[in-house]
Amino acid sequence: MKETSGHTARSKPSLGWTWLISLPMMTILVSLAGLAQEVPDVDPQAKQILRQMSDFLSSASQFSFRAEVTEEEVFESGSKIQVNSLVEIAMKRPGRFWADVRDEHNHRRVFYDGTSITVQTVPANVYATAPAPAQIDATLDLVADEYGVTVPMADLLYSNPYEILVEQIDGALYAGKHRVNGEPLHHLAFTQENIDWQIWVEDGRRMVPRKFVITYKNEPGAPQYTAFLSDWDFSPHLPEQLFQFDKPLEASQIDFLTPSDIE
Repeated sequence: MKETSGHTARSKPSLGWTWLISLPMMTILVSLAGLAQEVPDVDPQAKQILRQMSDFLSSASQFSFRAEVTEEEVFESGSKIQVNSLVEIAMKRPGRFWADVRDEHNHRRVFYDGTSITVQTVPANVYATAPAPAQIDATLDLVADEYGVTVPMADLLYSNPYEILVEQIDGALYAGKHRVNGEPLHHLAFTQENIDWQIWVEDGRRMVPRKFVITYKNEPGAPQYTAFLSDWDFSPHLPEQLFQFDKPLEASQIDFLTPSDIE
């Protein structure tokens, strides 16, 4: 899993939803505080199950799912609060995805139709659009590298999620089968330099991820990001209009921020 400061996914820090445009991550997976000291070695069973999950997702021509996300925010005093959001994702290979993110204070959408990517902030009625490559992988890399934008759950949308997820791990553990919402799932735990993360994977024909936890162990208070994934659908009805941004009446176009704009 590629890392960001405060969220998962890219090698450079994500800018979150800075000035209405940059998305807070939502790419995926998670951790256990202090795991690095407990899991110094790489368990081949953990990597094998992660690869099987990746192969299953890679084999799908399209899918959709939703995630209930809880993120911890840490105050200077050390106190924490939890912020909840609902994420919905739809993807069609080779060059389509859509994301919808709602929390208590905001509502954002991402549209990618194979030629352009648009990020919309609904309450403010503003959007930013940029040309994009024809493939999902290249588009995810472009918006992260050029604009500091991390699409929610981005790691799962790549053509080879396994390659992205294991890129920086230095420890792995197969923790056995543990229940999530009453269902026994494969429980895997991984360590990286700045994060520990865990993932729970279905045991059976559909090896989909059902839960992620990421612990930002080197940040003050070691905040966690937790996501419960559900409603997986591998034969959804995904019309082309879903991926195409339809400009709302009186909406204002603004520019994507770049990392240099924030420095």
